[in-house]
Amino acid sequence: MATPPFTAETAKQKVKRAQNLWNTKAKEKNYVLRKELFAFTDNKIAVQFWYEYQDAHDGMKWKRCYGLEDWTFAEDGRMRKRQMSGNDVLIGPDGNGDGRWFKGLGEEGKGVAQEAVDAVQIGEEHW
Repeated sequence: MATPPFTAETAKQKVKRAQNLWNTKAKEKNYVLRKELFAFTDNKIAVQFWYEYQDAHDGMKWKRCYGLEDWTFAEDGRMRKRQMSGNDVLIGPDGNGDGRWFKGLGEEGKGVAQEAVDAVQIGEEHW
């Protein structure tokens, strides 16, 4: 486990490890998460994220959440504080999923390989 003070490499490893832990769990149907390192200091990491998902409370409409996370770590590398600000938007007309970035990944509750998620091109207009 990477511990503070972080370098660019260890901060990126921490972010990608978190992404991989979420995506390799078969816990939620139709959920894929992407995280990228935004900035870091000795014991803090800022993360930009995007995830696409469906949930039953609104008829399984496809949505994308995007935003930033602020992580603060203790000396032993464990997360001490996490804050997140995100925005949800429907994907496609009435949430039908047209225009999904991660189509075919993470469906039916199957885990997703980090390489497949990282290979999806996300344009600068979404950064």
